[in-house]
Formats: sequence, structure tokens, C-alpha cells
Amino acid sequence: MADTKISAMTALTAPATTDELAVVDDDTNATKKITLANLMKVVSSLTALGAAPDVANDDLLIIDGAATPKYVTVTELLTAVSSLTELATAPDVANDDLLIIDGAATPKYITVTQLLKGISSLTELAAAPDATADDILINDGATTPKYINLTNLMGVVTSLAAITSGYHASEDEMLILDNGTAKKTTLPNLLAGIEDATSAIGTTPDDTDTLLLIDGGTAKTVTVSNLMAAGGGGGRARLSLPVTAAHLSDDSTGSAAAQIQKKTSSDATDPQLFWVEALFDADTDEHIYYQFLMPDNYASAPVVDVYYKCTSATEGTAAFGARLAAVTDGDEADVDANKLADANVGTATVPGTAGYMDVISITMTNADSVAANDFVVLCVFRDISGDSVAADIEVPLVVLRYTST
Repeated sequence: MADTKISAMTALTAPATTDELAVVDDDTNATKKITLANLMKVVSSLTALGAAPDVANDDLLIIDGAATPKYVTVTELLTAVSSLTELATAPDVANDDLLIIDGAATPKYITVTQLLKGISSLTELAAAPDATADDILINDGATTPKYINLTNLMGVVTSLAAITSGYHASEDEMLILDNGTAKKTTLPNLLAGIEDATSAIGTTPDDTDTLLLIDGGTAKTVTVSNLMAAGGGGGRARLSLPVTAAHLSDDSTGSAAAQIQKKTSSDATDPQLFWVEALFDADTDEHIYYQFLMPDNYASAPVVDVYYKCTSATEGTAAFGARLAAVTDGDEADVDANKLADANVGTATVPGTAGYMDVISITMTNADSVAANDFVVLCVFRDISGDSVAADIEVPLVVLRYTST
């Protein structure tokens, strides 16, 4: 046994803290023994490196495969680590282990789950982070642990290629932290989570309420009032034109008139429901006319919505047209010689049940340069040339929609 080399002995792969090592006591120049536990106490009493290590020159103690104590520089160690096989799938949080040095400077291991529990117990940053001063731990391409401040991190993020079109809601994924665990989620799942939030505003938001906004890659907040001001105002407005306000043409002018009728509900419950509507023939272009002052908040993009229902038809395409004439105060034109602009037409497939309401929207591309406060004459007619419904059509309401100032 005395002639056996240490390198030829059986390796101890899992030493216990009570296992003993041979050591030369320099004070007495005598060989003694020491347990691993007592040796680690000596290691933990060493002065800690107060600054970042010099990766090229600072050395670490290491036991090589032949059980020979050697040293290695930080750079050499990181190079060896970077050559290891990368974990290609999500780690097993309950079983996969990480190397960690505990407070007593003792090397130990910890599962991913235990590590995340430790992270979640840290004090949360309650206020907005300081973008130029607060730092995040990051591993660079050489697997060297470094830190980066938020400003520099956002600079990297904003340099990435943005998705400007063609994203796939069911396939594209985003990074998300699930109670401390990094996971991924698709857009539909993220939106479902937002919709399930219990802290939704139950009433109209106040002007001082804040929203999350990404400003050139930096997360910021904006009040509702400031967001609306940035939007430049405006919106969509509508002007209801009931059939009771419509006028009928003289058939001798060449524009056949629709029939204005009072319609009574088949339900005889008192007070019985009735309304006024225009009845359009199935074989002739028939017309109704409106005259009004274009509202002073009118800006552009007029659209005429025709609310209609079929007397008996349950199939086919209904077609209605609209023509408009506008006169502005001060126009050098004879109003008595004015004419309607070219027709605009809209179509829709009729509902499968007679009497059901539907809407045909007519975009007024030809709008005679109408402007706010203009005197307007609007003609609405059934366009038989594009209509395949073999029955009369009833119209109780017409609505003019437009972009407002």
C-alpha cells in the first residue's frame, strides 16, 4: 500500500464533509488530517474579491481528471464552459440543477425551481426603473457574465427588425415571465389573458388615466388627454334622415317616385307599433329626396347607409344608389340650374328571412365637393340594373356618415 501512487488510487466521486484529507501543518512541520468541513471553513475565511475578476489573469483552483490540484484562469474556465453542449429544450425546472456558491462559500447545487423561488422572494422594484442607472445581469456571446443598463438594452431591442405586416396571430410568439419562469405565449393567448383581467375599467376612463406606450423602444406612460391631443382630434359622425323628412319627385320629371307608406306591426298589442317607410318597386328605379344643411363639423368621406327590408324575398342582391348636389354660400352658380353629381352604388345579399333588417353602405366618391354648412340635396334610389331581388323593398331610414373635425 505504501508503494501505491495517489493517482492510482480509487477516486472518491462524492466526498462527505466528514471525509479527511492529509495536510502538512506548517507550524509543527507535521503531517496531520483535516475534514472537508474544516477545510471549507478556511476557504470561507479568505478575503472576497471585491471587484470584477480579471478574466485573463485571475486564477481558480480546480481538480483535474487525474485528481491533481491545478489552477485555471477565468478566461480558460469560461472557454471550457462555452464548449459544453447547450440545453436545446426548456429545462426541467424540478430536476435540472445549477451550480451555486452559498453564503459559507460552499459549492452546492440548486434546482431551477428552487432558484426561481429565491428570485421571487427578492424585493420588487416598485417604481419605474432608472433607465440610465439600473442594471440587468446578462451573458454576452462569450458566456461571460456582465451587466447592462436599461438604456443600452433598449438600444439593442430597437435595432431589431420590426414586424410591419404579415404577422401570424396564431403562430408568432412573445417572451413572458410566468411568476418568475420565462415562457412564451402566442398573440391570441396573450389577448385572452388581458380580457380575463379582473381590474378592467368599468366606466369611461378619466383624462388623467394612464396607458402604457412604447416611445422609440422605451416603455413610458401617457395620459388619456395627451393621447387624444396627439391623435389630432376628429372621428366619425352621423346624420339620421328619416323617411318622414323625404320628398317625392314629380314622375313627369323622369325620376319615378317611391311610395311613402305607414306600416303597422302585425302584433296588435296596444299601443300598436307603426312607422313610416318608403316602398321601392322591383321593376323601376324609384327615388326619394332629402334636403338639409351639411353639419358644421363635416370634414370628409361621406357614406350613405340605407336601412332596408324585403317584403317577401329571401334571396338575391339588393342594390341602391345615391346622388348628391351641394351649394356653398357665395358659389357663383345658378341654383335653379344645378344638377346631381354622378351616382354612387352599393349592394348587399338580402337576409334569408323576409322582414329582417339589413344595411347597404354607399361610399360617396362622387360628392360634388360638399363642405360643411353647404345646402345639400341627396337623392336615394333603387338601382334595378344591379338588383336581382324579385320583390319590393322597404326603407324606413337613411343615415349619412362622415369624418368630423
